Amino acid sequence: MQKLSSIERTAVARAEAADTPQDIAQLRADVLGKKGALGQALAGLKDLAPDERKKAGQKINEVKARLEAAIAAAEKRVEARADDV
Repeated sequence: MQKLSSIERTAVARAEAADTPQDIAQLRADVLGKKGALGQALAGLKDLAPDERKKAGQKINEVKARLEAAIAAAEKRVEARADDV
């Protein structure tokens, strides 16, 4: 679970720092993609005991939802900035 917190902190910081649609696309791939950080965490669930798997899966889904919201906010910010130019 410590790793999830680290993934979340890093991804949120990257979302806040994103200046271009390409930055956001790369962030999405790095974190939410199949081979991304959360994708790897999901793949690791198979190695856990069933009761641990359920709790870990819920935690991963919570982190994923927060990251999707941070990425969506970054997209809106970048789009708004592009519209101002």
